[in-house]
Amino acid sequence: MDLRKIATRLDNEEKMWLKYRAPIGSGGKNEIRKDRLLDVAEESDVLYVDRDGQPVWVRVDEVIEIITGDCAND
Repeated sequence: MDLRKIATRLDNEEKMWLKYRAPIGSGGKNEIRKDRLLDVAEESDVLYVDRDGQPVWVRVDEVIEIITGDCAND
């Protein structure tokens, strides 16, 4: 995954959503989420999404897919 390319696309105001695995609880279970992508931190391999109005970080190894377009919350 080329985070630099993703950052450039975000800088060009392209709308993107991130589909990712999010840990729930301490039992090692995950849920699949899809939230609007806000930013990336190339040096730490982290992406930031908007989760219910709050920024949340997602590690690169939790990413399932990057989705582009206007209505990615179907």
